[in-house]
Amino acid sequence: MDSPARGYGPSLERLKAAVVAVCLGAVMGCASEPPVCRPGERASTVETLYFGAGGAPAVSAADWRDFLEREVTPRFPEGLTWWSARGQWRNQAGTVQGERSYVLQIVHANPAAAEPAIAALAQRYRERFRQLAVLRVRSASCAALLTSTPGQPP
Repeated sequence: MDSPARGYGPSLERLKAAVVAVCLGAVMGCASEPPVCRPGERASTVETLYFGAGGAPAVSAADWRDFLEREVTPRFPEGLTWWSARGQWRNQAGTVQGERSYVLQIVHANPAAAEPAIAALAQRYRERFRQLAVLRVRSASCAALLTSTPGQPP
């Protein structure tokens, strides 16, 4: 069930919740120590962005692929993962509402270098699809690419 403001992006309650989540993540991220990684791993940042796809205009699969091709991949050519999702939230009246969405996850080693690209993605998406917000969750992690050794089973 969509709210009357669907054409303009997430409801005010959802926007407030997103802002609180991002602020808490930013405060916790700044206050936390970098992760202690095992040999073969490197300290990394995992960026998870949630893009609402409902509203007017709704974001079609073709729209999303075009956004990935034009905006995301040029900024993060090293790689990324995305998936379709469905989100929900409770509005002021207490009604649970849902929306199709896309989730984008990017793992990188340099938060300062990635920051302008992440901010640009959120801005371009909000502008292109008339959304009020893109939810961003950032977390410190350790990453390693697990590969097989030639001549041994994967």
